[in-house]
Amino acid sequence: MSKKSKATTAPSRFARPYITNSANAIQQAYSDNQDNVSNINSLLQNNIGNVASKTLNNSDMDQADTYNQSVLSGKYLSPSSNPALSDIIKNTNQDVSDSVNGAIGTRGLTGGSAQAQLLAKELGQTDSNLLYNNYNTERGYQQQASENAANLGDARNSSINTLGNYLTTTAALPQSSSSVLASNMASLLGNYSTTTQNQGIGSTLASLAGAGLSGWASSGFKV
Repeated sequence: MSKKSKATTAPSRFARPYITNSANAIQQAYSDNQDNVSNINSLLQNNIGNVASKTLNNSDMDQADTYNQSVLSGKYLSPSSNPALSDIIKNTNQDVSDSVNGAIGTRGLTGGSAQAQLLAKELGQTDSNLLYNNYNTERGYQQQASENAANLGDARNSSINTLGNYLTTTAALPQSSSSVLASNMASLLGNYSTTTQNQGIGSTLASLAGAGLSGWASSGFKV
């Protein structure tokens, strides 16, 4: 023979109506939201091609990379790469020449070797300063470009990660709302269970014998 025993865990009578109402409310909210989930998922799916294209073929990012690489390679270090530099030198040299010639004229040395030497010195110094400033400025841009290279790389990686999240969200959206429903229902209903055990005759006798021995140990058998 065997004997069945049943162990049950259940909410209190007071809590049962609230649990039932909560479960119904969760189910209703899920059902009401299905159209929204469907519309959002359709919108995301319809834009996958556009989002992916702009992310993987970003013309603005490509242009930024190209310009930054040109700066890093020293493309603009040469004076010839600065179209305004020659005009600046020309205008500055004219100002220097006027200043030197005016100073020489007041001393009555116009046309002499002193004028030529002084003018050449002043013009040479002016040109050197302008060229050095241009070079030094471009070197500063190169230094900044080295930092920009890392930032541009991070920007590309960030865009790829964003695209990955977009695609993952789109693929998972239909299941995610169901998962939320299941999780919420489980939190309300998943802590209760009923367990049935079969107890054989041997176990029953043993338990009875154990109970008898326990009684004898406490007060002895009565005859």
